[in-house]
Formats: sequence, structure tokens, C-alpha cells
Amino acid sequence: MGMMCEFLGEHFVKPLKPEQICQILHATLCNIDHAQLELSAISIKALQRTIQQTGPNFMHKEQRDFIMEGLFRAIEI
Repeated sequence: MGMMCEFLGEHFVKPLKPEQICQILHATLCNIDHAQLELSAISIKALQRTIQQTGPNFMHKEQRDFIMEGLFRAIEI
């Protein structure tokens, strides 16, 4: 998913829709879990590639809090 965001951001004529970015972020952040380290590592790498697309999401408190919660979980792993 992260690679898709990175590739689409560089090569796709139409930008991703906010709903699409939210779906990708949600899927990526929900897979960061202490119990599944391998899946978490993959999710964290994907998150690194999606973070450039998330600027508008930080404008909404609920979305910003969700992203930051996922980032803090990633730091703890």
C-alpha cells in the first residue's frame, strides 16, 4: 500500500482522493501491533511511504489523533 501511494503520488495524473488516502492509512495503522512484529514492520515501512500523502488528514483532529496514535505505537515496537 505504501508503494502504491508513493508510485501514484509521483506518476499518476490524478491525485488520490481523500477517502482513498484515509482507507490506506487506516489499513496501514491498524496493522501496527506488538503481538505481530513482522506485520508491524511491513506496516511501518508502508506508513513511511504514505506519510507524504497525509497532509490534509492532519487538518482534522480525529484523523490526526489516529495517525499520531499509530506512530506512537510504531515507536514503542
